[in-house]
Amino acid sequence: MVEAERIAVPPLRERDAVKMLRKVAGPEAVAQARPRLPGVLASCAGNPFALKIAAMRLLTEESGPAGGGNGTGGEGVPTGSDPAHCLGALERWEEADRAASAAVASERAAGHLLGEASCVEMRGLLRLNRWSYEAAYEHFMRAERVYRRIGAGQEGAGDLGRALALAARHQGRALRGMGRLEESRVRLERARDFFAGGSGAEREPYNEARALTDLAETLLDGGDTAAALAAIAEAEPLLTPQRATPHLRYLDQLRRRCQAVA
Repeated sequence: MVEAERIAVPPLRERDAVKMLRKVAGPEAVAQARPRLPGVLASCAGNPFALKIAAMRLLTEESGPAGGGNGTGGEGVPTGSDPAHCLGALERWEEADRAASAAVASERAAGHLLGEASCVEMRGLLRLNRWSYEAAYEHFMRAERVYRRIGAGQEGAGDLGRALALAARHQGRALRGMGRLEESRVRLERARDFFAGGSGAEREPYNEARALTDLAETLLDGGDTAAALAAIAEAEPLLTPQRATPHLRYLDQLRRRCQAVA
């Protein structure tokens, strides 16, 4: 077998890195995140893959509003999980976990429950990306417990439903990795329903499609290929307007896997 040659990709200059963020996330999302850009650019270190991951975070705002896990300090340095996310994209796992742990402590000291939970969730994602499913699940459950401490009228209360839906999605992904497929399905359906506009929430097509993709994987693992293919078909048109080419490509691969066992 011939091994592929590794080709070093030089880091992008800052100007080109910003162009890439605008191309993937759009000018409006980048403009809204302007106070965070210095820290995001520094953490990504010009790495194109890390920049794409950061851009998708800007596009979907998965970690919540600026008052929580994506806040900034007085000098525009991120106080949330952005550095950990970029370091994780670079597979600098130990540094990423230290950054996420520091962010948890910072948000806890500031009394920001939404930000604390979001950063705990980031630690879970770092473990999920390394297939440490049980450890990831423990962090996602811990994040949910912190979210549920947010009371009516407190900072982050308006974002609680969305935060819990994201936590449910990540729990479902970890449960699938642990082989607990029925529990995974229940969590992922809960997330899908919320992002589809359930409970009066505003519909979020991108996150709805991601939950459907995860659900399709769980259904496929459970042998229900027809339901998995239906979830894929439902997800695709939601992603098409979102400039989510990598996710569409993954859905196509997932469909092929379903067809191979059908």
